[in-house]
Amino acid sequence: MRGCLVPIKKIQDLYDQNHFLEAFQETQPFWNAQTELDQLSLEQLVLAGRLASRLGGSRLSQWLFRKAQLRDPKSPLVRYYSLFVKQKGYRLLNWLRSLEIDKDLGCEDASLRASWFATHAVTWASFRDFSRAHECIQKALSLAPDDGWIMSCSADVLGFQDRWQEAESVAERAWEQSHGAPFVVSSLGNVLLHLGKIDQAAQRIVVIAESGESFEVANSACWYMCAWAEVLEGEEQRRVLERAKSLCDRLHSLAPLADRHTKTAIARTRLDIAQAMDDHVLMEKWAGDARSPYYRRVLENIRKNPDGQRIRFKYARAFQKHDTCLPTSISSVISTLGRTVDAEAMASDITFRGTSYWSAADWLIERGYVVRFFTVDLGLASKLIKHGFAFVLNLRAEDSAHAVAVIGLDEAAGTILIHDPQGFRTCEYLSDFISKPNAPTDPIGMVIVTPEHVALVDQLLQGQDVDIATEEQHYQKVLLTNGSEAAKEVLDDLSLRYPDHAGTKLLRSWFAIEQGRLSVALKELHDVYELYPDSIQIRRSLIDTCNQMGNSALMRGVLSDIVERSVLPGIESKQLWQYPPSTYVCQYADFLRMSKPSRNQSRQLLESVLHRHSTNAEALHNLADLLWEEHANEDMLLCYRLASCLSISNEHYAHAYCDALARQGRLEEGLTWLENRVLNHGTSVFAVSTWVTWITGLEDWGLPDRALVACAQAMDQFLDSSQLLSFAIPFLCRMGQWDQAVEKLKCLQAQENPTQFHIAAARFYAMRGDLDLS
Repeated sequence: MRGCLVPIKKIQDLYDQNHFLEAFQETQPFWNAQTELDQLSLEQLVLAGRLASRLGGSRLSQWLFRKAQLRDPKSPLVRYYSLFVKQKGYRLLNWLRSLEIDKDLGCEDASLRASWFATHAVTWASFRDFSRAHECIQKALSLAPDDGWIMSCSADVLGFQDRWQEAESVAERAWEQSHGAPFVVSSLGNVLLHLGKIDQAAQRIVVIAESGESFEVANSACWYMCAWAEVLEGEEQRRVLERAKSLCDRLHSLAPLADRHTKTAIARTRLDIAQAMDDHVLMEKWAGDARSPYYRRVLENIRKNPDGQRIRFKYARAFQKHDTCLPTSISSVISTLGRTVDAEAMASDITFRGTSYWSAADWLIERGYVVRFFTVDLGLASKLIKHGFAFVLNLRAEDSAHAVAVIGLDEAAGTILIHDPQGFRTCEYLSDFISKPNAPTDPIGMVIVTPEHVALVDQLLQGQDVDIATEEQHYQKVLLTNGSEAAKEVLDDLSLRYPDHAGTKLLRSWFAIEQGRLSVALKELHDVYELYPDSIQIRRSLIDTCNQMGNSALMRGVLSDIVERSVLPGIESKQLWQYPPSTYVCQYADFLRMSKPSRNQSRQLLESVLHRHSTNAEALHNLADLLWEEHANEDMLLCYRLASCLSISNEHYAHAYCDALARQGRLEEGLTWLENRVLNHGTSVFAVSTWVTWITGLEDWGLPDRALVACAQAMDQFLDSSQLLSFAIPFLCRMGQWDQAVEKLKCLQAQENPTQFHIAAARFYAMRGDLDLS
């Protein structure tokens, strides 16, 4: 550094060799408030920011990078290393657009340019824009083919795509090139974890951590050792945890610039190890430093019930791929029976827009399993677990749902043991969250057994709530596959057996919505909501019903109360939120954009959602709608594109992006986008909608011949799909293919879906001019 006896090249070499503590010792006199940053060169200032982050000073690192930005914001070195430093007035869209515009760093340093491309690649992959991600990676590799950071980023991109076998070979090459670097340890560890090689990951990382000078690597090693310990028992488990504890004792010395964030992270690592060792004294000691209300509650429960039983089944830990939480959780539940099921095969057959529980049940029944649905509460969950039955649990949020596997309980700690397919480690949730159902059939549970255990499970589950939960799944299946007339028969039968049950009323409200009798639906929903004021499921239905009523003033008022006052209006027991759920904010912003005076407020609301959740597809899509009206074409296209990438099964998002491209003179690019969705997702019968969107796009933009070819391809693949037939019949009429339309109408009539048939027949005869038949 300037003004000191230590050449910057020596510090840079120490940094590149992961000798962070040695670099700190060489520069220690300058890590104080008396150091005048103006005396440091730009290169020294950037290197100081990088080194500070490796020594536990993340906030100091950010501050140093901001100083570098102020000094020379156009410097390629500053631009690259401060890429993720948020400046005052930061907006996600502006930042993403800068990535689009500044594709190349534009300097003579090939290594720095390559790193720039690779970092962009990981960013685009995090938004699931894989075509851009791989384009960036290829450019990076062309500049620096043997660079460990570039290969590490390439492995990360492949990981986002769930291409874990390919990611492993790339990550291993990165490990060879940059042995022991924190970024390589992170990439390879993540890959090995997803491939089920936790023992390899833990052993390789801990060796690097014990001999190295990286706080980040050591902290990761502790986590991997605890994860490995979860699949071990007895003395072997104890040795692994003792080794983790010994390594954890080094963390403070490896982070001499530790700020509050880093100190909290160290305390949480200590707490993690203490819990794995079942050491309540150490848990008590570190719970305060870790700032963890959860652990304080657990310790309180243990003091009240020290002799409580702990049960954890042996199970296969499986990672989900994108949108496959239910098949993956099912595979973990079935593994407790000593059996295996191919989660990927199940997902390929039935998953698109997530997986419905009834379709998963049908898939399992075809393979000899017995499935029972029930409404989960703590008493029922405890009975099932104590009799040896794991089950799938649906965790519902305002705008999503997530399936996990319940694989045990801890009565002393007052927790339910869960395998979340998004991670490897066993999770523990405070059992209060299922102390009682928060809706007639929510949270939904799904227990899967072999035929010899059916009698016992039925005995444990006996009760009308089980019937209601089962009939809800049956109703949803019949409505989708056979239409509303068949669904009404299911509902009528349920109403005869349980006329006053809240679950029956809820299903009646859904059916009324299906028929367009919204005032009836609203009354039923209000009645049920009075019984279950905390129900996300019913709250969501209430708001959607208000929206469908077409009363914009009512809907805007409802959303205004939710967003601006953070409460749900109209109900005595109001729901309070720290932040209103993102989906309600997005809907309210969509109303506000319709009026020019409130358009700025709309944008601010959408940007606030993206500030908290940068990958929120709904916020990006609604922001694109707003930008369309402002004629901000490039910004609009980026938002439409990313929304469709993040929610690849959303037909409206995909069609909107295609239309936006077409209106900018890029029609073929838009149609290719729709075609690629078909190629990537259109093999499952549940993904017929991708074909419909592509065919519609071709027709809408004046390409009837190509639309007819696409329709023929779809019909060859999904001849029995009532959804496709119902679409194809009026489409063929518009194309003048009357004979084919008649043939398809007969095929649809032969299927047991009178609703779809009547709709298609009415449109067919109306288009032919047979008004009496229509």
